[in-house]
Amino acid sequence: MSQALQEENRALQALREERRGFLEENNKLKLQQKLVIDTMTEVTARMEMLIEELYAFMPARSKDPKKPSRA
Repeated sequence: MSQALQEENRALQALREERRGFLEENNKLKLQQKLVIDTMTEVTARMEMLIEELYAFMPARSKDPKKPSRA
């Protein structure tokens, strides 16, 4: 094999390894993103339940005018 071809093969292998590293990092980031989304969904559901429980303790006349706005 010629010297130039060997160098190209080494460069190609290095790029493949770098790509593999990027793919692994991307997969980890996707899992972290899913975890954050799932956590936010759970927190939002709990917040809704707590708001409903709070309204259950409020007098009927105070329930209707304004519910707290969600950000």
